Amino acid sequence: MEFPQPCRELPSVLSGLSDRSVVFIEAKCKWTQAIIAKSTALRISEIVTASPPGLSLSGLTQFDNSFLSYTYASWTPDSTQLGPHIFCYAAVDSLGRMSAVECLVLSVTRV
Repeated sequence: MEFPQPCRELPSVLSGLSDRSVVFIEAKCKWTQAIIAKSTALRISEIVTASPPGLSLSGLTQFDNSFLSYTYASWTPDSTQLGPHIFCYAAVDSLGRMSAVECLVLSVTRV
């Protein structure tokens, strides 16, 4: 006899910024944002993103003895990247289930 697994919450992301927030970044200045992901019973396996060219993520690190993981998004836009850019991200747990997608508008301004 097989018992159904209890329903588990989907993973979530905790960036500290509201979904669709606008972040102003001066061209040639480095911007860094921590992205923290949470799961109630499973490990976070990755943070997936849709991002402007040149934006990078650090390795995914798990907090000790918890279901929280974090990465840092970093970007140094150049002067050819002036204007708004969309940066979206979501957490994926070890079962492949994805959190809600959150997006920021990264608006690059002149120095």
